[in-house]
Amino acid sequence: MRKRTVLLLTALACILVIAAGCTDTSGPAPATTTPATTVAATPSATTAPPPADPDHPWSGTWNTTWSSPDGTVDYTIVLLEQTGDSVTGLYDDGLGMIAGTVEKDTLTGTWTEEDGTEDNTGPFAFVLSADLNSFSGTWASAQDGPDALSTSSEFWNGVRV
Repeated sequence: MRKRTVLLLTALACILVIAAGCTDTSGPAPATTTPATTVAATPSATTAPPPADPDHPWSGTWNTTWSSPDGTVDYTIVLLEQTGDSVTGLYDDGLGMIAGTVEKDTLTGTWTEEDGTEDNTGPFAFVLSADLNSFSGTWASAQDGPDALSTSSEFWNGVRV
């Protein structure tokens, strides 16, 4: 992935994390007074993701982290759209694409970046959590061979936005 895009997405993720920490929805909303009446304040926005469509639980926007072969951890936003048991998606500002198939709670398929050469494509497998708001998974590079995913230690995890 391009370093500039990764840095931009990292900054966006940090802003989202900071904003999430600045909203507090615990306790009753404080009352405000006006000259004639007492009005309850508008509740602050929650940081909970929108509910997943149970028929299309992979559809949505995901904040993801993934490990690189060199041991670094990177971040990217992944946009997924599920139709039936097929899922397609984009990440890294559209430079990366995902295509896969759902079976029960598992999405398996192929990721492809930029030019689609063997260096920039490979298999992935994601497992959706019971609450449909996160997934954990692994990925591999096609250049590592046909069984690379089964032995991969590279993770790719996501949380629904």
